[in-house]
Amino acid sequence: MSSNLGSPRPWPQIRRSQLNRSIAGAGPLGTFLAFLSLVLGILFLMMESHFLMMASLSLMLLFYTAGAQLNIVLSDSLKLMFSSRHIDEKSDQIIGFTDELRRAVNEKVGTATFDFHTFPFKEKNELTQCTEIFLSGEKPDLKLEDFLNYLRTHFYSDAHEHYQYNATCLDLVGNLTPLFGIAGTLYGMLPVLTAMREGSDITMVSGGMGIAMNATLYGAIFSVFFKVLASRFKQQIMALNYHFDEVVSQIRFLLGEHEA
Repeated sequence: MSSNLGSPRPWPQIRRSQLNRSIAGAGPLGTFLAFLSLVLGILFLMMESHFLMMASLSLMLLFYTAGAQLNIVLSDSLKLMFSSRHIDEKSDQIIGFTDELRRAVNEKVGTATFDFHTFPFKEKNELTQCTEIFLSGEKPDLKLEDFLNYLRTHFYSDAHEHYQYNATCLDLVGNLTPLFGIAGTLYGMLPVLTAMREGSDITMVSGGMGIAMNATLYGAIFSVFFKVLASRFKQQIMALNYHFDEVVSQIRFLLGEHEA
């Protein structure tokens, strides 16, 4: 590496993930709100408002899984519904960094005197600043493997955790709402079977069948909605994995160090 004769630049302060790692589970507030949502769901069932019942039960699951961080899950989901870009800043930096490295690879292939240590990055962000300091030799004790592990810990892992957390919460709701639909179906079928056994009026049978059909329908609708949202976050995880693997392989190639 080339050495920098000026004063060493300070290492960029990397912002940590917005997820609170000290919180594990719903906590007292999340549990209380989940219980309140369950009570509302039961009330809506008694009022035969089946859509609001399923919405309350879905909210109950979200409160219990995400707790105080439900605002992150909901805001990220809304952003992802109306945008095709990565919603995590560090993931966005990794993807932009991939484009920078592709440009460097093209220059190395086409230029005999190419030197990656002096390559000018167009984008200026935390990731490119860290790379410039590493390439400049201002951190002589920082080896390539240590630098790649640093990128993996402070950029890739944070973005991956962010997406995985959202996908897990939404996946759980998508997996369990059909079960609530089945429970509602059984609840609606009980009076139907009783009425058929006793030879009661057809109106009682139709009422119970209506509850059973609505519960099944809304359970399926809510399941599809949350599973689709979870799949969007999983797609972002796949793209993140691909681009970070490319970053690692391109840096090794540009520095002339290949894995055995």
